[in-house]
Amino acid sequence: MKYNNDKKFSKRAKYSPLNKVLLAVFPLTVAASSIAEQQEIWLEDFNDAAIDNKGAIFNTIDMDNVTKWSIDVGNAGLENEFDWFKVTNQQFEGRDIGGDATWMSEVIAIAGMTDVSFSMLVSESGTHETSDFVDVFYALDGGDFVRVENWQEKGNANHTLIDDFGSVTVSVALTNANSLQLKVVMANSSGSEYTRLDDVRVVAGEQSGGGEEPEPTPTPVSQDLFFSEYVEGSSFNKAVEIYNPTDATILLADYQFKLYSNGSAQPTSVANLSGEILPGDVLVIGSSQIRDDSELLGYVDAQESAVNFNGDDYFELVKQDQVIDSFGQRGVRESWGANKTLVRKPEVVQGDSIVDDAFDPDQQWLEYDSDTFTFLGSHNSDDDGSGGDGGGSEPPTPVDFGQCGDQATLISAIQGSGDASTLVNQTHIVEAVVTNVLPNLQGFIVQEEQTDNDGDETSSEALFVFLNGRSNLPTLGNKVRVQGNVSEFFNRTQLSLTEEHLDCGQGETIEPQAITLPVADNAAFEVLENMLVSLPQSLSVIDTFNLTRFGQFAVSNGRLFIPTNVYAPGSPEAQALADRNRRNKLLVDDKNSQQNPAVVPYPSPSLSYNTPVRLGDKVSGLQGTLDFSFGNYQIQPTAAPVFSPANERSNEVIASASDELKIASFNVLNYFNGNGDGTGFPTPRGADNAEEFERQQTKIVAALAQIDADVFGLMEIENDGFGDNSAIAQLVRELNNQVGANTYDYVALDADGIGSDAIAVGIIYKPSVVTPVGSAATITTTPFDFGNRQPLAQTFASNVNGGAQERFTFVVNHFKSKGGCGSASGANQDQNDGQGCWNLLRTQAANGLLAWLATNPTGVADEDVLIVGDLNSYGKEDPITAITNAGYSNLLSTKVGPSAYTYSFGGEIGYLDHALASASFTPQVQQVQAWHINADEPRAFDYNEEFKSAEQQAAFYAPTAFRASDHDPVIVTVRLGTQVDGVLGDFDGDNDVDINDIRALLAAIRANNIDLATQDINQDGVVNFTDVRAMYGLCTRARCRAE
Repeated sequence: MKYNNDKKFSKRAKYSPLNKVLLAVFPLTVAASSIAEQQEIWLEDFNDAAIDNKGAIFNTIDMDNVTKWSIDVGNAGLENEFDWFKVTNQQFEGRDIGGDATWMSEVIAIAGMTDVSFSMLVSESGTHETSDFVDVFYALDGGDFVRVENWQEKGNANHTLIDDFGSVTVSVALTNANSLQLKVVMANSSGSEYTRLDDVRVVAGEQSGGGEEPEPTPTPVSQDLFFSEYVEGSSFNKAVEIYNPTDATILLADYQFKLYSNGSAQPTSVANLSGEILPGDVLVIGSSQIRDDSELLGYVDAQESAVNFNGDDYFELVKQDQVIDSFGQRGVRESWGANKTLVRKPEVVQGDSIVDDAFDPDQQWLEYDSDTFTFLGSHNSDDDGSGGDGGGSEPPTPVDFGQCGDQATLISAIQGSGDASTLVNQTHIVEAVVTNVLPNLQGFIVQEEQTDNDGDETSSEALFVFLNGRSNLPTLGNKVRVQGNVSEFFNRTQLSLTEEHLDCGQGETIEPQAITLPVADNAAFEVLENMLVSLPQSLSVIDTFNLTRFGQFAVSNGRLFIPTNVYAPGSPEAQALADRNRRNKLLVDDKNSQQNPAVVPYPSPSLSYNTPVRLGDKVSGLQGTLDFSFGNYQIQPTAAPVFSPANERSNEVIASASDELKIASFNVLNYFNGNGDGTGFPTPRGADNAEEFERQQTKIVAALAQIDADVFGLMEIENDGFGDNSAIAQLVRELNNQVGANTYDYVALDADGIGSDAIAVGIIYKPSVVTPVGSAATITTTPFDFGNRQPLAQTFASNVNGGAQERFTFVVNHFKSKGGCGSASGANQDQNDGQGCWNLLRTQAANGLLAWLATNPTGVADEDVLIVGDLNSYGKEDPITAITNAGYSNLLSTKVGPSAYTYSFGGEIGYLDHALASASFTPQVQQVQAWHINADEPRAFDYNEEFKSAEQQAAFYAPTAFRASDHDPVIVTVRLGTQVDGVLGDFDGDNDVDINDIRALLAAIRANNIDLATQDINQDGVVNFTDVRAMYGLCTRARCRAE
């Protein structure tokens, strides 16, 4: 089972913190009677903090506090500190097991027990091969171990599981015996491959010979769980939601989910539930095969292979062999739920326990478009939680709806001054003015007239009214009288209608309340929840990640920079900027809950490649109601926002003079070419098919051709060697087709690739301009054997103006990303200093790179070195500081300045892509540019076709450089052989650059004592305070301290 502890959209825990949900699938040979009344005999879920990190790391074995299992790593081939077979993140994990490693349980007593079975969750991540496997064994009464064969056709004749099997629960029903022992053998062969074991469980039925327990009293159906939502969308987007309508926590140990595929009269898959569901809460179970990039994944609490229906399958919810709810008609195959989302109508308060009656979804279900997920995570039911005749709390006292002008509850009393209403589950009547009508959100907003405001600045005067299955919408600006139940939906206070609204005629004009960003505190948004607001500022667009997926974009007062791009990690300045950024952003929605809308209304009338919204563009006239939805405050506009281009596309690329070289670094975002002959798609990354690949390749080639560099360093190109069908060979062919035959060539190693990662770095160059000297080189040892991709270095001699004696060494890099934190441990875990996880590994890569370069790996001894690549570290983070402390100059910092960026994440910008020049190479650098063709563009403008209609695939795409990738390229021009007398920036003649030199330059500028030849540090043709900022990148010692 996969268990999602980080739901994207919910701010509250879904379960008691002491429980996880376990779903175990049992094969058809296990009868229903054999899995009822089961008790847990033995469990290892690896959750005990005392066994965290226990196991083997490299050549160290630590088994202190481990009593229930053992390991054997004698044949594991753990070759360095990044190879392990241990407990990590509450799972048992094997990484880079060159041979095979064994986990074995203690001997488990099962004497006198019947219906014994075991189950375990086995999962993997990374790109595995058929030689990678997991074998599950069991032994009874000390006999030979028996292997579970080819589980769910995801193994083969020799192994239980092989290759990329995903996440599965292996379960086996056993014959009666006295003892049981379990064994799991794992093998994988790459640092990017992980195999995991979790929730190893042994259960049994009643002990034979025991006294009979009294028959439990069945819970009335009206007082029990039922299905509240059904999702059958594209690909493996499949899920069910189970709702607890009672006022008590329900333990799940007696419940099962049973699937009957293709009209079968017998269950084809059975899932046992454990844990609990809190009162009024839900459990969302998704398919175990949901894609990692699916939006649905963020909504599910657990994943299971039993959730594998196709719209014509029947399934049911069972408690103690009693069906308490069903979907479809047992034994009948009919397409009643294909490619749609169904939500149980609010008036349905109990399940359908009749399994063979005709099924008409229209009777109890509301239908929505395929891949609609936004209703998951909560259910609005008319049930009052009393459970009907089964007991529980008394139903609420009926409320007389009355007429317009009669007594009503003030909205401020419902909203209260806290984060949640104190009147939840109470029925109230409100009379207020309609300020926003939201049919696609199934509701509308009402706000009190001025005379009914309570004067308390800590309480909101507006409320979202949920239609609750009703279709009549009020008139904007009219006053209405509404009655409903107060609830919190994902922490948004709302009123769920129990009666149709009553129109009270034209209402008082509601004046919007002005908000300016940044707010003093995010609590300022809470007190204005649902109120009509306006933002008088001209704001910057800072995030369009979900513009075409959900019709949303984010704005702020000015662009926001990653704090560690401009300040040292963990510093007071970085912390202050992070806090200001949090208070300086707001989402703008399109008033539509539909995913992938056919028309994206921003900018008006609709988004297209030719009418884009780029980061940095300005927005004015923002007015609407302030919504809180799925963890974010957002504006639901009541007037169309006005967009003004402020960051228009630029085709200008810096040019190199005839005696200069142009060098560029470009992350090409998973350029994978299949088999190299138009077949072999989909690949592990990149394009899903040949058509997508052609779209991708066209854009990348357009960008490379326009940059026109003499040497390119590439990242994220398929690591498939250097043959004719390799990705780098095809890219060079296509580029030469565009710019001229034989213009470019590529650097090749005598190897099948560079390391074992799916992606690699590469170098392409113009043979007419530069000539490779020495040998191309890479390094395979720590820290480049895990996470950090291996670098590639090549020394070049310039052919410009006969300068063949002028040489430089070019090295391309791609350090470990900030993602994949689940496998990080120790200092590689997120230290909450802004650098994310794996910072230690990236810093080790920086230091390892410097040490390697000091050995002249290309065989050429030359001090002129240029380090480029995606270092996955922002400008002031530790890996960059390690390199600059060694005398290298951060060219984006010194030449572009603090406004430099190449990447956007979460509405903030910075540069992960770098050009770092050695001390001798720095004076030869002429110009530096981050060409903003990618980071500022909506991701919908890339080559991908998914989540786009046929019309959008055409309207969002153009065969240009823009959105060829997600990183901006970095471009550098150099004039080799340029000499600068003395040390650049050394104004006091002590052969270093420190704070005294910076003060000297400041004094000269203030006195207007300007010397362009020596003081133009950033070489922009003028001497001013930007040169003072550039000086900090030249300092000999950290923090520019003087000796």
